[in-house]
Amino acid sequence: MSKNTTGKTPYTKPLTVEELLAMPDKDIVYDDDNPRTTEAEWKNSFVSHSYQELRENIARRRGQQKSPTKVSTTVRFDAEVLAAFKGMGKGWQTQMNNALKEWLATH
Repeated sequence: MSKNTTGKTPYTKPLTVEELLAMPDKDIVYDDDNPRTTEAEWKNSFVSHSYQELRENIARRRGQQKSPTKVSTTVRFDAEVLAAFKGMGKGWQTQMNNALKEWLATH
């Protein structure tokens, strides 16, 4: 293994919140990138989310579909067609999908 000559700490896997909370204060390394804070710096701070709320928000992230109903693909459209659908605002891809379904139903 080569010696680190850049002066920077080598990459290590980030700690989980649980690991950070369990870490004793004496094991925390303070440097220019991670300075120790003072009570005065925290005087006007507030908690915007509880730890539980943050965990719930992470858990709510959407994962893979259990039974995929759509297929990802690449398609090229004329600029004016794409502009017209994008001009519909949020949901334009769904509108385009519905228009294609209607066309299929009549042809």
